[in-house]
Amino acid sequence: MAGGKIYLREKDGLVPMIEARYDAEDVLQQLLADYPDLLAGDQMRPSEPRRWLLITREAGIPDTEGGQPRWSLDHLFIDQDAIPTLVEVKRSSDTRIRREVVGQMLDYAANIVAYWPGPQLRQLFEDRPRPDGASPDAEVIRLLGLPASPEDEASHAVDEYWQRAAANLASRQIRLVFVADVIPPELQRIIEFLNENLVRAEVLAVEVKQYIGKGRQTLVPRVIGRTAASEDVKQTASGGTRAVHRNWNLDEFRAAVAAQGGTDATALLEAGLLWVQSHGGSSVLGHGKYGPLYFALPSRDGQPVKVLGIDTGGGVSVNYVFLKDYPPFDDPGERLGINRRLNGIGAVSIADDMAVRASWPMVRLDALRPPADRAAFFRVFDDVAARLAVPPSQ
Repeated sequence: MAGGKIYLREKDGLVPMIEARYDAEDVLQQLLADYPDLLAGDQMRPSEPRRWLLITREAGIPDTEGGQPRWSLDHLFIDQDAIPTLVEVKRSSDTRIRREVVGQMLDYAANIVAYWPGPQLRQLFEDRPRPDGASPDAEVIRLLGLPASPEDEASHAVDEYWQRAAANLASRQIRLVFVADVIPPELQRIIEFLNENLVRAEVLAVEVKQYIGKGRQTLVPRVIGRTAASEDVKQTASGGTRAVHRNWNLDEFRAAVAAQGGTDATALLEAGLLWVQSHGGSSVLGHGKYGPLYFALPSRDGQPVKVLGIDTGGGVSVNYVFLKDYPPFDDPGERLGINRRLNGIGAVSIADDMAVRASWPMVRLDALRPPADRAAFFRVFDDVAARLAVPPSQ
C-alpha cells in the first residue's frame, strides 16, 4: 500500500498522518460495530443521511427453509427507514476482495430474503448483548428521532418500525455494503454495475482508510457506487421520491404492486380487495413509502378494524396490534388460535409470541403464491370477520 498522507494542524506545526493497513480484519469489523457512523450514511444519502442500528454481528444464514446456518454475515445493520443493510468486511490484502466477495455477498442476500422470516430481524436485535443495559425499544425510538411519548404510543411506533423492516425484507428492499481499507478498481466497477441495474437493492462500498501518526489514528470513510445512473434507477423505482410519507390512491398503489411485487402480488391484492368487500369492509391506504393498503372489517360497534395490510412488495401484515382492542380478540388465546390456523397453511410461519403480545407479523409473498394457500389464508379471516361483527348478546 502506498503511504499516502494527511496532515493535522497543531499549534507547533503539522502532524503527518500516514496511511496504514489494519492489523487484522477483525479490527475494522469491531470499529464498525462500535462506530456505525463509519458507514458514512451522510454520503449515501446527502439529502437525508442514513442513521444506523446494529442488529447483530456474525448473522447466520441458512440455504434451506428452516435449515441450519451455512454462512455468516459480518454485520447486519438497519437504517431509520427500516432497510436491512448487509455489511461484509475485507482487508485489501485479502485476494477475495477482487471478485469472490461479490458472489459471497449475493449468496447472503439471496438466502436472507428467501429463508429469513421478517420477525427474525427484531429477535436478533433484541437478543444482542448490551453491556450498558440499554432498552432495545429505546434504541429504536432514538434512531427514529421521536419525542417522548406515552408507553403505549412508543410501543406502537416500535412495532410499526419492525413491521416495515419485515416488509422491506419480504419485498427485497435491502442494501448491500462492502467495506475495506481500499476498494480495488475491479470491485468498484462491479458495484457500480450492480447498483445501476438492481431496482430494489442498493449496492455500495465504503472505503475506510486509516492514517496513523504520533500515537493518533484518523479514519476517513468514502462511499463508492453512487452514480447518477444508479440514483435515477432508485428514484424511478420509488415513484420519483424517497420521502416516507406519501398520499396514495388505489390506482397508484396497484401500479406500484405490479412493478415491485409482480403478478403474484397483484393477484394477492385483488383477492384481498374482493375478500374485504364480501364482508362489508373497506380498503384504507396508508401513507408510507410502501403503503400499506389495509383491509378493514366492521366490528360489532361499527368501528373499522384494520385486520390485514399489504405492502407494495406483496408482503402481508397480520395486525394483531389492532385486533387486540376488539372482542373476542382482546383475549390472547383467541389471537393465538388465529396464529395456529395460519401456521397450518403451506409455508406460513409466524411466532406465537407475535400473536400473544399483539404485534404486526409479516407473511411473505412467497408463502401465499400458491392459489390454494392464498384461499386458505383468507378463509381464516372469514371466521375473524364473522366473530368481530357478532353483537355481545349473541
